[in-house]
Amino acid sequence: MMRSCCMALLLLALSGCAASDGFLALERGDYDEAMTALTPLAEDGSMRAQLALADMRYEGRGIARDRAEAARWYLLAAEQGSARAQFSLAVMFENGDGVTQDLECAVGYYRRAAVQDHGPAQNNLGRMLLTGRGTKPDVESAFRWLLKAAEGGLARAQASVASMYLRGEGTAKSDADAVYWFRAAAEQGQAAAMTSLGLMHLRGRRVEQDYHEAQKYLRAAAELGVPVAQANLGLMYFQGLGITQDLEEGRRWTALAADQGLAAAQTRLGKMHEFGRGAEQDPVAAMMWYTLAADGGDAAANGQIAGLRPTLSEQQLESVAARVAAWRDSH
Repeated sequence: MMRSCCMALLLLALSGCAASDGFLALERGDYDEAMTALTPLAEDGSMRAQLALADMRYEGRGIARDRAEAARWYLLAAEQGSARAQFSLAVMFENGDGVTQDLECAVGYYRRAAVQDHGPAQNNLGRMLLTGRGTKPDVESAFRWLLKAAEGGLARAQASVASMYLRGEGTAKSDADAVYWFRAAAEQGQAAAMTSLGLMHLRGRRVEQDYHEAQKYLRAAAELGVPVAQANLGLMYFQGLGITQDLEEGRRWTALAADQGLAAAQTRLGKMHEFGRGAEQDPVAAMMWYTLAADGGDAAANGQIAGLRPTLSEQQLESVAARVAAWRDSH
């Protein structure tokens, strides 16, 4: 009896050494050795080894990328209760990545991870409940899951919760709670939250009007490439709202937003070119931006077109058409 116990302890120790060797090899980037050491452990049911192999297969680290094989290992780990594996598998089922797309399965695995306090799973479950993807829409449950993720510190969930408080969606409307969660997300650098908070301070809606705070949040979001933030930062420079007026800087930020297809910014840039304020006076450029803005749904652009078109020659109108086509081809 003692001999068999000693043998069992020896085998356990050897297995532990193999696992340690496998993970050490993985840390130093020796993927061949890691695969050799971890595969038998994963096949014997080591959840940690299964996760490691799944990640290697999914990302193609030191081995050919094989999303289907990654899903197999994630599934084995998920069935042992790994929240991370359940979340990864849910993402794959939601996107049809390495597996046949199955939104109901995605919801199921998100839920299994969410009840284990996995923040991103709580967020994604809330998102799917909100939109009714793979499940019956349930706005109240969506809010509860998103709030759990927000309370856990997930910035994108905080921004979603703020928006739901703002609209009274799935919960009682509360401007104070909306501002609180937008601020929490913004302090983590969440772009949509920074944009929303910046616009609130710019317009004095739900918070005290404060151009300094507006500029701070809008600039941070603009530098991350958010077109609405870029356009409004441009407006602040153009009008000198709490900032030294700088028409060139206003044009620069407006142009960045316009080039991303924001119709209101395209109309504003068109006006700059039409009247030569902050930009070189160029009626062809103005008409180009008005045309793009009108196609993008900005009603104000139609009025600008009606006033400018009669002043342009046929040659200029042909040039406008060529510029519009070139812009569309490059975007």
